[in-house]
Amino acid sequence: MYIGQSLKDVIQWPRPICPPAVRVQSKWSLEYGMPSTHAMIAVAIPMASILFTVDKYNVS
Repeated sequence: MYIGQSLKDVIQWPRPICPPAVRVQSKWSLEYGMPSTHAMIAVAIPMASILFTVDKYNVS
């Protein structure tokens, strides 16, 4: 998560424009949008499973 938050500061993609709706919390609109938490977890879980199982099993 620390790496992802620092990547947000490096990449600095803005969040998509919200449809006309009432924003309950405006602090989230000030933060950059990408890479999102979903994108970070989508990369972290498969990579962690590969890294932690590569030495346990004999897979070519």
